[in-house]
Amino acid sequence: MEISDKLREKLLKLQKSEITAHHIYKKLAGRVRLVVNRRLLEQIAEEKRKHYDTWKSYTNQDVEPDERSIRYYGWISRALGFTFGAKLVEHGENRLQTVCEEMARELPEAGSILEEERKHEFILLQMLDEERLQYRGDVAMRLNDTMAGLGGLLAGLTPVLHSSRLIALAGIISGVSTALLTACSACLATRAENGIRRSLRTIAATGLLCLVITLIPVLPYLLFHSPGFSLTLALAEVLGIIALLNFFISVVKNEPFKGHFMEKAGLGTVVAISSFLAGFALQAILEKFV
Repeated sequence: MEISDKLREKLLKLQKSEITAHHIYKKLAGRVRLVVNRRLLEQIAEEKRKHYDTWKSYTNQDVEPDERSIRYYGWISRALGFTFGAKLVEHGENRLQTVCEEMARELPEAGSILEEERKHEFILLQMLDEERLQYRGDVAMRLNDTMAGLGGLLAGLTPVLHSSRLIALAGIISGVSTALLTACSACLATRAENGIRRSLRTIAATGLLCLVITLIPVLPYLLFHSPGFSLTLALAEVLGIIALLNFFISVVKNEPFKGHFMEKAGLGTVVAISSFLAGFALQAILEKFV
């Protein structure tokens, strides 16, 4: 079948995406211990290979996989779980939806095949079960609210203390308490399933992660003498962390990123402004009456 150069370019892009995803899923399947999940990942890898062969039947051309993407998703899956890696692959492929829709105008049969295969893959991904990923999603949701609260704390203390070092000290104390609370909650949530040894590992990993994340906005107060400038950087870092956390949640929960991010970012902004005004008012009251 003769196809235009423009259509060939779109098909080759789809081929590269599918063959890359095929290798990623095969790599993930080789690392999974649970037989059910391994078979599901192998099924998805096989589906990706079929997609590749479908597009190849039109182009009659082989395409090499993207080795950089294979390594990247492999690292992400090791750090955040194989289910997150699998969902992130599909999340990235969804960006090609516009290309697929344009292609379907010239190849209607290809569009129907694509829709059927996407539905099949969605079902397979919904069947994947990894309790650790769901737990990490819950931790990310807690940290979302924690970051909004931390931004409010720093904003409220800045007009009151007038000292970057004192504000940093208060932020560090808050970060340590948050990390300990989140780690203890993790222990209570996982001790029945994991036993004492794995629960201790969960406490250490979760506590360290939360400590690092909550202390990042405090760093400007340790690096710069101006509390106002430090607050600006801290709030920017809070928004950046909220964006990353919401992206993770959107992938885990299969929910849109923009809505969640705007909601949490708006909440954090309102809390920060309210806390800053409250701190400013409190400072004025103390100067007048104390």
